[in-house]
Amino acid sequence: MVVTNLFLNFGFSLSIFSGWVFSSNFTIEILRRFEKGLDQGSPKGLESGSKEDDVPNSFT
Repeated sequence: MVVTNLFLNFGFSLSIFSGWVFSSNFTIEILRRFEKGLDQGSPKGLESGSKEDDVPNSFT
């Protein structure tokens, strides 16, 4: 959850900081993929789904 929140916050900050239409559309696309992942029950819509799975394992 923490990694996902940081990822989303980074996406929002990037789109606001750059102010480009491209990066704004890119952030929206990431959010759409993330929402699709939530619908499936897991955030597999993210680009690095495997890396997200490795993070909790490293803390345990």
